[in-house]
Amino acid sequence: MSVSGNWITEIKKWCPSIKAIRMMGNKDDRKRVTTEELPPDPKRGKRKWDALVTSYKGSLKEQKVLQRINWKYLIIDEAHCIKNVNSSLSFFILV
Repeated sequence: MSVSGNWITEIKKWCPSIKAIRMMGNKDDRKRVTTEELPPDPKRGKRKWDALVTSYKGSLKEQKVLQRINWKYLIIDEAHCIKNVNSSLSFFILV
């Protein structure tokens, strides 16, 4: 099982009230998530999910969409990627 699959499994196991979605795959797969799952429900004005699980590369590829979200929490499984404050991920997180 992939790391993202493990995150989804662990969230369901330890925090069953949190609805997690996964943004992985090719450009078309990510586009489906960014257009169908990420936006707030137009009727309620709230998002249908509580946690987004994606990869380092996925976050960089979809950073324009992800930057528009007012994040409350951010969990970085690949924290070693932000040790360098000049890295792409560090810049994306801090902006």
